Amino acid sequence: MVMDPEAALVATCGLGRTDPRLFDEVLDWLALNHRLIRPDRVRSLLKDRAERSARVLAALAAFTREAVGEVFLPGLIKEERAKLAGLEDREVEDLFTNGRLTPGSSGRELDRTFLEWGFRRSEVALRRLSRSPNPNNPANIMLLMRAHYGKSARAEILTYLLTGQPGSSYQIARMIGYNQSTVIRALEAMSRGGPVITEGEGKAKRFMVDRNSLAQALWFPGPESMPVFLNWGYIFRAFEDSVTVCRDIETGEFAEVLKVEVLLDLSERMTHLFRNAGEPLQGLAAPDPERLRQPGGEGEIGAFAGRVQGVILKALSGNHLT
Repeated sequence: MVMDPEAALVATCGLGRTDPRLFDEVLDWLALNHRLIRPDRVRSLLKDRAERSARVLAALAAFTREAVGEVFLPGLIKEERAKLAGLEDREVEDLFTNGRLTPGSSGRELDRTFLEWGFRRSEVALRRLSRSPNPNNPANIMLLMRAHYGKSARAEILTYLLTGQPGSSYQIARMIGYNQSTVIRALEAMSRGGPVITEGEGKAKRFMVDRNSLAQALWFPGPESMPVFLNWGYIFRAFEDSVTVCRDIETGEFAEVLKVEVLLDLSERMTHLFRNAGEPLQGLAAPDPERLRQPGGEGEIGAFAGRVQGVILKALSGNHLT
């Protein structure tokens, strides 16, 4: 699988709140690797997430800035600080949804930085055990592309075309998390004597690369060794949505008469996101509507999520969904 650092970071601010250990591992990783994160992609991936995720990320960015003494996501911090200042009822909430401060936090003080952003958790103790990504690992090809083509949309476009399928500018923009106009400009520039090849005209125009040549330029053995490209932003968003809705059902946020409609809507959203996340998930069977209508219908959502995880694991081992 192609690893997506920005998608993983944004997901940490939602899904990661259910797992304190994972959240703190990300903080540790950022202390060493924060320069690898692309602020423009972070902003793009945040657009369709819960508003609270942006504030969690701003708190995480502020902590990282203090820990390393370098600017990190300054635009996001400024925007979210202004929003926070404008809140009339500024309440402090638990950062972690399981009600725990952090593992082994007994006797530790609350973390000052996160508290300033309205989140209660114990003081962070970085372990400094993280390492930089290995550029020879095929999963890190997006980072390798950035080293070759700079911090622009070109790196993500070429990563997709090398590891995914030929596509239109719209398809490529959707898969890599950029707006279409940015992708079109980059594709046009790279197709004028560059690595991108065009086929067709107008809306039927598709873009591709010579995978053998580009793989050799990157010192990869060949296209057959390339990892699978998935839209991790879609995948993480679907999982986060399911966790939030099922937790709300469990805590009685929805009247019994509304629960079925809530589950059916969730099923539709998850299915759409997963099927559009990449080739291995395109043929995924949706949750059974009849089971969703039965008592305990949220169990069908859990089973669906389990099937998705199984498909992803098969793709990791090179066996796609058939």
